[in-house]
Amino acid sequence: MKFFLTLVTVLVGTSVFAQSSAIRNQLKKKYTTSESSSLLKELKEVEKIRQRELSIYKNQHFAFKSEFVDENNYFQAQRIERNAVIYFKTHNEMSRMISGVDQMLTSENPSISGLAGQEMVVGVIDGDLAFHRHVEFAKGAQTKLTLLDNWDEKIDEGAVEFRTMERRRSHATHVTGTILAQGVNSKALGIAPEAEAFSYKWTNDMAKMADLGQKGILVSNHSYGIAAVDDKKQPLLPSDFFGTYTTDAVNMDKIAYRYPYLQPVVAAGNDKIYAEIINPTKHGMDLLLGHANAKNAIVVGAVGLGKDGSLRETDFSSNGPTNDFRIKPDIVAIGEDVYSSAYQYRYSTGEVEKTNLYAILSGTSMATPSVSGILLLWQQWAIAQNHFPYKAATIKGIMINSAEAMPFQVGPNARTGWGIINAWNGVQLLEAAKEKKAFIGEEYLKNKEERKFQFSLTEQVNRLSFTIVWTDVEGTYQEKNFQEYTGIKHLVNDLDIRVRKDGKLYLPWRLVDSFGNDPAVQGDNTVDNVERIDIDQPEIGTYEVVISHKGSLINNIQDFTLIVNSDRYSGVQKMFEDVEDNEKQLVAWPNPVEDVLNVEIPTALTFSALKATVHDSNGKRIYEVPLAGSNRQSFNFSSLSSGMYFFQLTGGNQKYQIKFIKK
Repeated sequence: MKFFLTLVTVLVGTSVFAQSSAIRNQLKKKYTTSESSSLLKELKEVEKIRQRELSIYKNQHFAFKSEFVDENNYFQAQRIERNAVIYFKTHNEMSRMISGVDQMLTSENPSISGLAGQEMVVGVIDGDLAFHRHVEFAKGAQTKLTLLDNWDEKIDEGAVEFRTMERRRSHATHVTGTILAQGVNSKALGIAPEAEAFSYKWTNDMAKMADLGQKGILVSNHSYGIAAVDDKKQPLLPSDFFGTYTTDAVNMDKIAYRYPYLQPVVAAGNDKIYAEIINPTKHGMDLLLGHANAKNAIVVGAVGLGKDGSLRETDFSSNGPTNDFRIKPDIVAIGEDVYSSAYQYRYSTGEVEKTNLYAILSGTSMATPSVSGILLLWQQWAIAQNHFPYKAATIKGIMINSAEAMPFQVGPNARTGWGIINAWNGVQLLEAAKEKKAFIGEEYLKNKEERKFQFSLTEQVNRLSFTIVWTDVEGTYQEKNFQEYTGIKHLVNDLDIRVRKDGKLYLPWRLVDSFGNDPAVQGDNTVDNVERIDIDQPEIGTYEVVISHKGSLINNIQDFTLIVNSDRYSGVQKMFEDVEDNEKQLVAWPNPVEDVLNVEIPTALTFSALKATVHDSNGKRIYEVPLAGSNRQSFNFSSLSSGMYFFQLTGGNQKYQIKFIKK
């Protein structure tokens, strides 16, 4: 009898301080499946078709421009969609201070003050490659940047290409420096100054994002998006593109779901200043394009500082919401007057490119890398403490749970999301969870299941927050997506969180179904894959958390992260979870099974060497196989005869089992 085992998730413990090649290799093993190869092939084939269509369009339209620049940005044609040309457009000392990174340096806790991005790698996809020879990227005699596209050198001086290449390359250099400049010029010190980067051009960007996932990268930075106006400030697209779940959003969600440890971070765009031209009926709202409408992305808006030092919204950062009224942007960061590394092409043949240039730029492109750098630091902390990174949903949840509200902000909105990212708050949450004063749990929900948790609040606090985040299955691209008020929702697996105390029910935040500048309300959220419940001035005592779902779950299971925390980062204790009291009982699905049985590995065995055994109803052992430590595995039982069987898992001096029926 043949018994087939397919490894789905492998989490092998490694004693490393950060995301070394050993950690990346473990993530690669997790992702090495036929599905991943098929996805990459699919994305490359789609790009070939797009380029053929673009070539045909170019031959038919004499005035067509494949690339151009304005006073600040670089534009490049990507594809034809609904008879419109889709162009991509490029969209710190102050950033570190406002985002709380500098507070981490002064911490007396070495596990916090030592976080500088050591051995961490970020993926940067941009209009061109970053200038790898800049002094801020030096690593001894080498460079901290790995260039994964061709570096173009032979451009005729004085030609149009000169200006366009300089513009796009300087943008990529500035963005990358905001993440990881080492501080040769102290004003340009990056968020994670000891990190490294994989640098890509944006051509076929989704295939490159998938490649980053396959390489085990945890964060990808996308400081670009679809252009709304051309270099003459004329609209490039019909207004129905704004807020729409297009192919860019679908593909980004698909890749993020396939690579659940990879978190894409996306610029919201800089189109608010053109709102009355491009989408005049929305009065500054509904301005997000392309992948800025993706569910699983972190979409970043830009804020600035007023003359009195207070935070304020910028006049350019694009507002949401999406057509199905999701909370986008997710977060904001400083994106005005950001000082970082820059690039200038040589003026004459034989001239050496300067390696120590800097520039002050503004835009959501400048805010986005601040967020990417902070996520790297949080993942570095996770690897140092847990020997493995958090899933992307967990990092996103930490960001949302610990965000600092903008002045006069109550709840989320479609302008600044959940508020401004705060690295210090996030690491306090991480430390509190480690000390069991808060809770961060990577959990799962099976189809038709309800999960219950109980938490005790032991001290008086100002606010108690409960957050769930999950990486959702990609939605569907269809023509109806371009229509508004249709009721179409792009959330596939609709999870719900409810909190109860002494008979009182608490509900999560949601936006109202309006493109106006309306405040959020508390109610049933049916569109976001993030739900947060805030309780102001909570009473000391016991709180019950219930996680459930609507309809049926695609793939019969949905991973999610639950975070419970107070504004004081203390006083929260997990009491128990309302599951079967027998901890030795495995969780497996579907049961009965036709072919593949999925088994959730208990946390206690995640990093253990395991042995899986199958017995028939008479107690006869029919198969035994050793397994590497993991958190979920799939077993193909298609060759078993119909009947009852016992699946047993042993390891770490513990034994777990489940009875299952083979159809």
